[in-house]
Amino acid sequence: MGADPASDFGSDLPGPPRQTAAKRDAGGRRIDAPKYRVGQPVDVEDSVRLWSDARVAAVDAARGMVKVSYAGWSDRWDEWLETGSARIAPAGTRSYRAGRRAAPGQRVEARDERG
Repeated sequence: MGADPASDFGSDLPGPPRQTAAKRDAGGRRIDAPKYRVGQPVDVEDSVRLWSDARVAAVDAARGMVKVSYAGWSDRWDEWLETGSARIAPAGTRSYRAGRRAAPGQRVEARDERG
């Protein structure tokens, strides 16, 4: 996720979503949210507003929430997001995947000969 962010995602409580209000049924559940499954790769906008590789770690369908785990980072950085959050995107659409052509706006990390 880049440099250590100023804010800490150690809590399981979600932060405020950056999106418009979602449609909800009479029980308060989202009706327009995408479906996720545990282990599914996704791209997630992290705390320093960079897109990173992540996987779905848990799904709480009743609350319309998904817990994401960032690739290469400890579970201390896992966070809960609303399933319809603009911070979650299909895998490979916002962050670069090895062996694919880079697209404008994708995050690409490179290493030199020292690692």
